Amino acid sequence: MRREVVRTLLVVAERPYLWAAVRELVSPELALVRQARPSDLAPAWQQTDPWPWLVVGGAAQVPARLTELVKELPVPVWWLGEPQGELPPGTLQFSDWPQLEARLRALSGPVLGLQFAPLRGLKTPGGYLTRGTADLEGLMAAYPHALPRFRTLRRARQTVQRAGVGCAVSVAQGDVRLAPVE
Repeated sequence: MRREVVRTLLVVAERPYLWAAVRELVSPELALVRQARPSDLAPAWQQTDPWPWLVVGGAAQVPARLTELVKELPVPVWWLGEPQGELPPGTLQFSDWPQLEARLRALSGPVLGLQFAPLRGLKTPGGYLTRGTADLEGLMAAYPHALPRFRTLRRARQTVQRAGVGCAVSVAQGDVRLAPVE
């Protein structure tokens, strides 16, 4: 299997309907949208480099390995509906499609002076950052919400400093988020 070296949004659902709807909303320049059945989550995860940028779920049952896979990584998880099983800490749940649709549409906009570069990396007022940005890209997708503390937090902070924008990586009570610098 070939690893995808692009920003990858992984849709977890039994049927392709959610994947097709998400793919229609997310520009191909923003991210590759891949589908994984709940039973195929781990192999699909392994194909992304370094990890999925965002997981959007709509399966009736939370895949058993989902919490383990996102643990200690800056990967937002958004879920449509109320599945059986336990969702990872920090998951945003959406009761209906219009709520999720609005959140997906918001992904293309700037976040505190940062913008997603095509397929990988970031565009800043000073130019492009193309290496080591996956941590910050996850925080940008989650913004204004927080993610649980992750192991690459230091690298995310360094990337924000390198970008020279008016935001910072803020940590409070185990939650990590992007915040404006005042």
